[in-house]
Amino acid sequence: MAHSVKYKLTKTCTTPRLAFLKLYSSFESALTQADYQLDASTGIWSRPGFQGINYSDGYKVERHIEDVINSTSDLTVFSAELRSHYTDWASTYHLSSTRANILRPFQLTENQDILEIGAGCGALTRYLGECGANVLALEVSLRRSKIARARTHDLPNVAVLAEALLEFKSEQKFDVITLIGVLEYAGLYLASDKPAETMLAKAVSFLKPSGVVIIAIENQLGLKYFAGAPEDHVQVPMYGLEGRYRKNQPQTYGRQILSTILTSSGLTNMSFLAPFPDYKLPISIITENGLTKQGFDAAAFALQSTTRDPQLPQIMGFSPELVWPQIFSNKLGLDLSNSFLVVASAETEELLDKSLLACHYSTNRVSKYAKETMFIGDQDGEISVNYRML
Repeated sequence: MAHSVKYKLTKTCTTPRLAFLKLYSSFESALTQADYQLDASTGIWSRPGFQGINYSDGYKVERHIEDVINSTSDLTVFSAELRSHYTDWASTYHLSSTRANILRPFQLTENQDILEIGAGCGALTRYLGECGANVLALEVSLRRSKIARARTHDLPNVAVLAEALLEFKSEQKFDVITLIGVLEYAGLYLASDKPAETMLAKAVSFLKPSGVVIIAIENQLGLKYFAGAPEDHVQVPMYGLEGRYRKNQPQTYGRQILSTILTSSGLTNMSFLAPFPDYKLPISIITENGLTKQGFDAAAFALQSTTRDPQLPQIMGFSPELVWPQIFSNKLGLDLSNSFLVVASAETEELLDKSLLACHYSTNRVSKYAKETMFIGDQDGEISVNYRML
């Protein structure tokens, strides 16, 4: 029997709702009033004279991604054409359908206004647009803005704005604001003693009173770093664990410090989730309730995902598959998860239903076989497993 789960942000969109698409003019009005202009040749909004910031994965890498997208007829999340171009880490990261799993636990629908901060090359922008939401994708790199627009050119409910967050101006307020792999870069672009707090405070200023912020970020104290994996941004082992970050570098945080940053930014109500192997290409996402539920083997998700992490070095100090069960049995699964997924708001309303324990995704396959598995715990201690084709 199907189990109906109610949460404020839970069930995902299932299939691309291309039939819903219409010209969404609200962003156009708000952007025009803020003195942004649309470049008809690229489809990108920007302010006059905006030069962008030269942040990228390298010219050759992004040129390749751009060429792939411009030569592909099927740009959807589950595109088989794009899947054929997963040839290395960079192409997989920018094109993989697995990227969207980080947002699948949440109900993102056509009646919502979403601000995506840090759109990159548009992998998540595409997913948000296919959900039917009204999406304003903010990207500070001009090249990446063009790639994100190319990835979403057939989605009129998506607008791409080349702009720095701190300079962003708009009277528009949003139901959902996402910072996926963005908060750790605050120190590179913000001249502030507390750049992460400054970035979040700016983002929150565009949030509707009942809106939520969704954040994904690496955990400074992630278990893989103790095993010898290099810090994701500087590629040096033990760098984050030893607190060697400088002001002009990306910086990640442990759970307690990240919670303090969120609270000081006005996001006092928050729920943490643990994506495995991490937030970049997640196949499993465990809630706080799933991490503590008696009789629920949450460690199984972590240890089974270890071999699915393409960024792990061949030689590690210990075997994470053997260590994860010990970590979970000592209630440290969230504190040592490799990444955090956080949904937060300024209101006290429950963000996630307590019955949701975990989500598992099989998405790196032919679209008709892509599947979501949800693990639900009821008040009597029973656990049900619900499958749904995506």
